[in-house]
Amino acid sequence: MTLNEVSKIISYIKAIYPNAYKDMTDTDMALVAKVWKRHFDGYSMQEVLCAVDTYVSSDVSGYQPNIGKIKNIISNNRHINDTDPEDAWAHVVQNLQGSIQNPNRQFKKLTKKEQQALGTPLALSMLGRADSKELEFQKQNFIKRYKEVQKEDIEYEMLPSETKTLIENMSNRLSMDDDE
Repeated sequence: MTLNEVSKIISYIKAIYPNAYKDMTDTDMALVAKVWKRHFDGYSMQEVLCAVDTYVSSDVSGYQPNIGKIKNIISNNRHINDTDPEDAWAHVVQNLQGSIQNPNRQFKKLTKKEQQALGTPLALSMLGRADSKELEFQKQNFIKRYKEVQKEDIEYEMLPSETKTLIENMSNRLSMDDDE
């Protein structure tokens, strides 16, 4: 979002919650807009405005929305159709056939989140060798880890873009260090 778009959203919020901003100077408002721009860089104005409207229409506290609440609404909207952990496990089970002979090929058929929850192709191969009792135990572990992966993705998504860039740069440096 541009600073102009953020300023329009802040003005919209100010119109709905005038008491929250009544003692703010123009300098204060400019700073608020810059902070919101930093946190919503990469988001569309429509997406943020929709989240503000959702907040306004459902919150009964009487307080103006803050960055975290708006990002949480956006995140919920973005992830409403995420794969259920049980369905993800079913997809893993579908790919067990052939996982003993060619775990890498079967592992690549899984979604990124399923791969993260399992860990490695070897883990998929081990599942292919497991009996029904062990599979049930591993299912519970997988579902727990899958939920953690979903939560981590949401938390990462909510970070400011500058922070994501910093993390990615540090990660790239670390992986280059590993290559040496």
